[in-house]
Amino acid sequence: MPVTYTKIKGSGLRYFIGELLSCTWCSGIWCTALLLLIYVFFPHVGEFIILLLAIAGAAGVIETIVNRLNS
Repeated sequence: MPVTYTKIKGSGLRYFIGELLSCTWCSGIWCTALLLLIYVFFPHVGEFIILLLAIAGAAGVIETIVNRLNS
């Protein structure tokens, strides 16, 4: 399996943000931290976003199961 390497362009703040977003694990942590802050300061908005993401995640799991059963 080939390995993909992402080379970040730019310098300074642009390079720093590009470096953070190039790693899927890092992006997940930053998005979770942002979602947590939204939930703490705006609970109703945070609950809506969490519900929306939970439904999308469940749909992804169901789609994966159906694709595996059909192949």
